[in-house]
Amino acid sequence: MIVPVDQSNIARAAAVHSASWQDSHRAFCTPAFVALHTPERQQEYLMAKIRGGSRVYMLITDRPAAVVSVTGSLIEDLYVLPGLRNRGCGTALLRFAAARYPGTPSLWILENNTGAARLYRRLGFEETGNRHEVAHGLDEIEFILKDKGINAMDHAEEAKRLFMKGYNCSQAVFCAYCDLTGLDIDTAARLSSSFGGGIGRLREVCGTVSGALLALGLLRGYSDPADPEAKPAHYRLVREFARRFSGKNGTIVCRELLKDVPVTPGGIPEPRTPEFYARRPCLRLVGEAAEILDGLLAETAETQERPTP
Repeated sequence: MIVPVDQSNIARAAAVHSASWQDSHRAFCTPAFVALHTPERQQEYLMAKIRGGSRVYMLITDRPAAVVSVTGSLIEDLYVLPGLRNRGCGTALLRFAAARYPGTPSLWILENNTGAARLYRRLGFEETGNRHEVAHGLDEIEFILKDKGINAMDHAEEAKRLFMKGYNCSQAVFCAYCDLTGLDIDTAARLSSSFGGGIGRLREVCGTVSGALLALGLLRGYSDPADPEAKPAHYRLVREFARRFSGKNGTIVCRELLKDVPVTPGGIPEPRTPEFYARRPCLRLVGEAAEILDGLLAETAETQERPTP
């Protein structure tokens, strides 16, 4: 799970930042300088960044594992606990940060940090040629993401993959957006599990629609009940999603989408056989729901910041 860092958890984020910073700088900084970067000092540093308008996020597995800060489109302070490196934590947090804000993501790394350079190149970043000296004759070099689209998750394909894996229609769509929502797939699957089969096989609103709207609420929703503009603004997005989905399929209601498909009544799901996938439109609908949602998210990226769960 990826969570925003605030007063309630900044001490844990600072502990991750301190341990990782010390480990990564020990080879070329003096022991005295490394020792200065205590959790207390890094907590002050992170709090100053937050006060200055930066957003700081922390990835949590079974414990706090990694941190990153974002200022505009500049990504900084990507640190992973030494014992948890090479497990995808840094990649997940970097993808999250790069996808979360409009503009071209950029970052700076020390020129001797070859491991980080390899990671960033693999994820679609490239050097700009800009560099500046930081200390001891050591330069930082700038990377930018060449094409924000190349490395972005293909949500439609991911949703279809998850559906074929056995997740229900709502779970498949909602879980495909874990790269943006910051939820781990287990939490996302639990949150969306009730909506499969048109809400527990009641054949009401299509689960792909419910899953997409759950993601839309996390990424473009509102939380202030006193804001008179927020609710109608969000409902316009919801209704636009429904309009586009209905425009492709004639309805958002499960039983109407399956009107030509023989289905068993009741709450017991049918086995996922090749025939199940062949006779139903569900796999196509899972992909279409994600494509429609991606379109709405792209259209609103510049005007509304994505709230953090």
